[in-house]
Amino acid sequence: IYSSESAEKDDFLANVSHEIRTPINTICGISEIILKNDVPADMKEDMLNIQSAGRNLMSVVGDILDYSELQEGEFEIQQENYYISSTIYDVINMSMAKKSEKKLELIVDCEPDMPSVLIGDEQKIRRIIMNLVNNAIEFTSEGWVCIRFGYRKEEYGIFLQ
Repeated sequence: IYSSESAEKDDFLANVSHEIRTPINTICGISEIILKNDVPADMKEDMLNIQSAGRNLMSVVGDILDYSELQEGEFEIQQENYYISSTIYDVINMSMAKKSEKKLELIVDCEPDMPSVLIGDEQKIRRIIMNLVNNAIEFTSEGWVCIRFGYRKEEYGIFLQ
């Protein structure tokens, strides 16, 4: 049973999430603009860390929105073309800040014949990969974390593994 109290809570979460997106987008956008300029190495590293933190926070906001949509029965999976290599690259860059605190090697193993353009909900796939990588880094104290990307051809298209 879905009570009005639950509906109010979900509305609140959705509204707060949407309000938080604007300043986060501003932070990510300004850091992106700064990174396009010729800046000293230490400033560049700081900007990358700010951008990474902003993207991680945006991911949390996305999780909150997904939760609200699930509760309201309005959860939708987008069908859009995206470059899996860009998604992987972004996840690795965002994960590097967390990894830098530990002496871990981050290994990416991607099947060489994987199609470069896939169709799916890139933002949700990015968040899933990000959560898996962050958990692996968080719970690995030394050694390495290996992220392997594969696929399987199916009747409907490509099944990302």
